[in-house]
Amino acid sequence: MNVLFIGNSHTYINSMPRILLALVEAENRGFELSVDQSTGRGVSLEWHLNHPATREMIKSRRWDYVVLQDRSGGPLEELELFQWHAGLLDMEIRKQGAEGKTLVDLDEEQTLFLQKKAFESDTI
Repeated sequence: MNVLFIGNSHTYINSMPRILLALVEAENRGFELSVDQSTGRGVSLEWHLNHPATREMIKSRRWDYVVLQDRSGGPLEELELFQWHAGLLDMEIRKQGAEGKTLVDLDEEQTLFLQKKAFESDTI
C-alpha cells in the first residue's frame, strides 16, 4: 500500500508518515506500506495545488491514499477556499486512481470555537 502525505510542518515535524508506518509494521497485517510526503513550512493546499513538485509527486506512482492537510485554521478561516483547493487536488489524486483523505488541523482555540458552535446549533 502506498500513502502520500501532502501538508505542512504539522505533517513533517510530527512525523505523521513515520508514525503511520510504525503503526502498520507493529500490527503485522501482512502487507507492506510505503509512505512519502510533499510538505512545506506553513503552506496551504492552494500552495500545493500550484507547486509543481507536489503535482509531480501525485503523478509519480500509484498511490492508494493521499492525505491532505491544510495550514492550521485554513478550513475555519476560509472554508470556501479550502473546499475549492482540496477539491481540485482531489480531482488530480483520483485521476491517478488514489483516494484522497483530508486531515483538518485546528489549534485549541479553533477546536473550542467549533465545539461551541456545534453545541449552540444542537448538532454534533
